[in-house]
Amino acid sequence: MLRADGSRATPRNCGILPALTTLPPSPERDTNDAAMRALVGYKLVKAAVQLLLGIVLVIVVLAGHADVLQSVAELLRHDLSQAWALRLATYLMNMATPRHVELTAVALFLDAGLSGVEGWALHTRRWWAEWLVVVASGSLLPYELYELTRHLRVGRVLIFVINLGIVIYLARRALQRGRRK
Repeated sequence: MLRADGSRATPRNCGILPALTTLPPSPERDTNDAAMRALVGYKLVKAAVQLLLGIVLVIVVLAGHADVLQSVAELLRHDLSQAWALRLATYLMNMATPRHVELTAVALFLDAGLSGVEGWALHTRRWWAEWLVVVASGSLLPYELYELTRHLRVGRVLIFVINLGIVIYLARRALQRGRRK
């Protein structure tokens, strides 16, 4: 059935089934929030990249080439001269066992799924989206802090600060929205 404007009629857009899970645009929810758009983009790109890497790792394991990763890492270790590259190649060599590759693929798929749901929920403005990201990201902060105390590295500090900023930003946003209701 078509509506007067030519679009297809559905229970939701005819008012029969209210859209309980989304919030309509309002002055309280800034639809032009650059930080939120950046966060949604980050979550969706992260999910896509992790999904792609997970698929590549599954293909490598199914093809029986997990040992090839070890060979490449060993070759890199012998041909590289930079200290960081040597450490990376050694790490890859130790982690490129078939079991580690399988576990890494599973972890990538799970994190890609969570990041995808977070990005989708934030994009579609589900009322629970901000809290999902706060809980999911906030639950990892103690582990990240523990890792910082063990080995202080610039990359880890940067990841911790970014994740902490995301958690604080979304928690404040969700709390402010809750107070307005």
